[in-house]
Amino acid sequence: MQQRLKVIRKKFRKTQAEFGDAIGVARDTVTNWELGRVAPPEIAIRSIVRVFGVDYGWLKDGVGDPFADENDEVLAAIDDLMTGENENAKVLLRAMAKFTDAQWQSFDEMLDIIEKERGRQPGSLA
Repeated sequence: MQQRLKVIRKKFRKTQAEFGDAIGVARDTVTNWELGRVAPPEIAIRSIVRVFGVDYGWLKDGVGDPFADENDEVLAAIDDLMTGENENAKVLLRAMAKFTDAQWQSFDEMLDIIEKERGRQPGSLA
């Protein structure tokens, strides 16, 4: 995993300190991971995946592409919904596909209200 961590860090042109700051760990911790002295804990792996958009399987086990195209997964999920039996999902997706920019703005505002009601920072669902 140490080489894969370096690949990510170099791709994003981060120093070890900057990389650590991005995921909430010290530079020394990143150094130890990259030298293979210790393995990053699961919570750090998940953070790296989330922050840098890295494929979990690739980072953890070296399997697959480092930066798998999220759109492929999304399109497959939409395809599954549209060919499945959940009529509510089909109606919702068809309706959302027809949204105007103004309707998307209203939708974003509605999500912000929901997030505030849940005690979250607006924009955290995105």
